[in-house]
Amino acid sequence: MPHGNVAELHSLASELQPVAAVAALRDADAVILPSDGEESHLRALLQAIPAAIYTTDAAGRITFYNEAAAELAGRRPEIGKEEWCVTWRLYLPDGTPLPHDQCPMAIALKENRAVRGAEAVAERPDGRRVPFLPFPTPLRDGDGRLIGAVNLLVDISDRKAAEEALRASEERYRQLSETLEERVAERTRELAEANRQLQEEAAERQRAQAALHQAQKMEAVGQLASGIAHDFNNLLTAVLGNLELVEARLADDNLRRLVQAASRAAMRGARLNEQILAFSRKQHLAPRPIDLNALVADMSELLRRTLGGTVQVATVLATDLWPALVDATQIEMVILNLAINARDAMPAGGTVRISTRNADRREVKAAGLAAGDYVCVAVADNGMGMPAPVLARACEPFFTTKAPGKGSGLGLSQAFGVARQSGGDIAISSSVGDGTTVEIYLPRSVAKPLSSRDRPRTTESTAKRGMTVLVAEDQPDVREVAVAHLEALGYQVVQAANGHTALGLIRDGTEIDLMIADYAMAEMNGIALAEAARARRPDLPIVIMTGYSDISAIDAQIPNALLLKKPYRLADLAASVQSALWPESGSDGAKVVSLPRRRARQRGA
Repeated sequence: MPHGNVAELHSLASELQPVAAVAALRDADAVILPSDGEESHLRALLQAIPAAIYTTDAAGRITFYNEAAAELAGRRPEIGKEEWCVTWRLYLPDGTPLPHDQCPMAIALKENRAVRGAEAVAERPDGRRVPFLPFPTPLRDGDGRLIGAVNLLVDISDRKAAEEALRASEERYRQLSETLEERVAERTRELAEANRQLQEEAAERQRAQAALHQAQKMEAVGQLASGIAHDFNNLLTAVLGNLELVEARLADDNLRRLVQAASRAAMRGARLNEQILAFSRKQHLAPRPIDLNALVADMSELLRRTLGGTVQVATVLATDLWPALVDATQIEMVILNLAINARDAMPAGGTVRISTRNADRREVKAAGLAAGDYVCVAVADNGMGMPAPVLARACEPFFTTKAPGKGSGLGLSQAFGVARQSGGDIAISSSVGDGTTVEIYLPRSVAKPLSSRDRPRTTESTAKRGMTVLVAEDQPDVREVAVAHLEALGYQVVQAANGHTALGLIRDGTEIDLMIADYAMAEMNGIALAEAARARRPDLPIVIMTGYSDISAIDAQIPNALLLKKPYRLADLAASVQSALWPESGSDGAKVVSLPRRRARQRGA
């Protein structure tokens, strides 16, 4: 190395001290200093420095490089022949290729000045790109002439990685900051929605608990009502039957009027009992395909007379109405009671609107009904309406807002019971001053309703003479009335005070054409008696009398029989006997219900 270069290297070594040259020498285990002067000493010093350093002559050819420079370049350039700028491909920081004549070392030699801050990227032979900072400095002789240059290359890969990580972190922070408000708002919405769902679930639980409590209360009242109805029906049967027998024997018109008034009072009691049974939902219904439009049309005149001149009756009947599967007598009573309630809600007069329609699936779902087709009959008024507390109790039995003596409080509870027992439901909407609408949903019938001309009728008089009827009834008053009525109709009667006596008569071979048995006899009830009688006489016509409401077992166990509901009148008893002896006559009355027939039977005179 020329002597002038030695001075410059002394100066360079001094400049390199701030960039860890001194620290590297201090931390080294040993430095072998050559004995042949300062140049060897400086070369050893530059080799020991961990920073990449190389020198060139004035033409740019490499004259020296240390191990750190060779490691950074990924190869060992040839001394005195190669230029450092061409040992690798150079790029600007943005990736643009850097021409060789724009290399910081070339600029330092060309312009004879130190170049600082010219960041560049070098591509090694293995393809890895290394960002670095060059510090090219001209070397001059004692006369100040340019004799070469020395360059310090600082690998800034770690710094770049740290800067990139910092930028990425700052970008993430910026994005988080920008979206923080949105995320907070979204989370707030999620929490609000979760809170709303919890409130709805809590409200639904409360509604379900209230509905369960109400159902349990109604069930308990229904059980009580059905038990009372049984005994009450037996009493009314004896009262009405005896009044009819007395009336038939009276010649005095004044006495006859008194007896008729008593009969009307007893019939009001019977209707009240019917309402109790309807509420308890354990009465026996005789559902048939019914044309509700025809039923409402037939009732229109009756409703107008019943409701009075201040109330108008309007009907809106669907033209494509499906048949309904319902007990016609019960639904007539329901419509009549609802119309009377509507009239009472309009003391100054108004309009009762009766409408029919087919219920679509959305309406059925909203009403909480089981999936299927339903027919709806609605009774609406434009009267006073009901406040929410009253509406909540409207279907409770004996609950009424009418003055004492003006209502039993069973009208809506009866409608509720008939609808539920028929397989439908009831919906009530009302508000104070806007009137009330009661909707009765009834199951659709797939069969067509029968008109009166379609029903078979007998055309010959019933041959009663010689026909023997066995009456099994453990209540003496009721039994005596039934016997007296049958004898008045022309039948011969054999009576039994209990089931065992009746069965003994059958076993003894007593000629019997029909058996009438009470359902709720002690020891052997009507079902057990009928089963035992059928074991000996499979074709024996049977009529079961009952004032008890829970009679579901009869349908399942006693086929080909009739049910006569207490309290009954003479006409009802006559209709049941005729239907049992001559099934084709079709003479079932409102109190007579045909149980499932497994074997048809026809009797002649």
